[in-house]
Amino acid sequence: MFHNSNYYTLYHLDPVIHDISVCDYGYSYLVLKDCRDSGLLDCISKTFDGRAMDIIVMAAYVIRKGNAIDGIDDWQERNFFTGFSRLLTSQSASKIFASLTARQTNDFFACWVKASMGGSSVCYDVTSISSYAQKMPAIERGYNRDGEALSQYNVGMFCDEASKTPLYYNRYNGSLTDKTNLSYVLANAKAVEIQHVKMVLDGGF
Repeated sequence: MFHNSNYYTLYHLDPVIHDISVCDYGYSYLVLKDCRDSGLLDCISKTFDGRAMDIIVMAAYVIRKGNAIDGIDDWQERNFFTGFSRLLTSQSASKIFASLTARQTNDFFACWVKASMGGSSVCYDVTSISSYAQKMPAIERGYNRDGEALSQYNVGMFCDEASKTPLYYNRYNGSLTDKTNLSYVLANAKAVEIQHVKMVLDGGF
């Protein structure tokens, strides 16, 4: 609201327009609280060399908006994350993604499994993600679970049975069958300390 000169005269105020910005905080507060309470922030901080808040802000953007990462800078200017002032762009996000190593990712999953697995059984399932991409090596023709005439990649996900918390995922080529990849998935899961897996298998396995 901008007052006219009579307002400042009546209340004997200096007619200075203060530089004030207003940001959204509710969503970012809940994101950071959940990351702290669940132990996710600790696991990311331990394994990704000072990139924890970058990763959390990027994930928060994708979850909230469902958009390509190129709109993150505009969104971030409207959302306040406590203690984080770096403005991310699509270019800086690409550099961050490129800097994350397979070893760091594996170390993160090992930490996350230890922090969040409740000691009950672990369940595993697979889905396929359709894609129009032409240059991603993992995008191949295979059994498309959505019945779409598109190439795909496959994602296998482990979840804690009691809490339904996702623990670990493995992405693999779209042409590989579930049966073919199962032994590799189990070996990878064992490497991040998922030892006891309950499997309900269909004919595809």
